[in-house]
Amino acid sequence: MSEDRPRTSGSGASTEDEKAAQVERVFSSVAPRYDLMNDVLSGGLHRLWKAFTIRQSGVRPGMRVLDVAAGTGDLGRAFVREVDRMGWSC
Repeated sequence: MSEDRPRTSGSGASTEDEKAAQVERVFSSVAPRYDLMNDVLSGGLHRLWKAFTIRQSGVRPGMRVLDVAAGTGDLGRAFVREVDRMGWSC
């Protein structure tokens, strides 16, 4: 994927490496405020969805949880609170 083939993106032609660097810059600039942005844009609804996800999972103390799409890790941390007494979460 690091080939230097020209690609067309919203900002014009660029190599895949240039696009990857641009995406990294965008994510890096957004990441520190991502959860706050979710609160503002969803009116806090995303917090209800996360609580719903935890309840629906049926996870209990001692169980193991693997969050493979961690994002900012806030859902993973919520799972840790549920299983931490005897289990672990990644």
